[in-house]
Amino acid sequence: MTSQYEQLPRSAPAVTAEPGWHPDPGYPKYLRYWDGTGWTAHTYKIPRDKRVWVAYLLFLLLGGLAAHRFYLRRPVSAVGFIVLYWIGVAGTTAVIESVRTSA
Repeated sequence: MTSQYEQLPRSAPAVTAEPGWHPDPGYPKYLRYWDGTGWTAHTYKIPRDKRVWVAYLLFLLLGGLAAHRFYLRRPVSAVGFIVLYWIGVAGTTAVIESVRTSA
């Protein structure tokens, strides 16, 4: 039994015959690799655009965990955000405690 993704489209890319990723004629949510002479079995699902409002909501609810940065597929800046955020929280707590104990 063959799946729908194993059946290769017969038509060439409409715009160009150069090798590369092109919209799959049979499945518009996928890209399929055209090797210059024919379609290969390699497919790639086109990622959906991320919603900005979801990122803001994640920032408001889980900002200290940088969930919004991970959602936007920016893991390096997410880790940096987490480190700086928690250094700031720890620093602020230390200042408050030092003021409270000296008074």
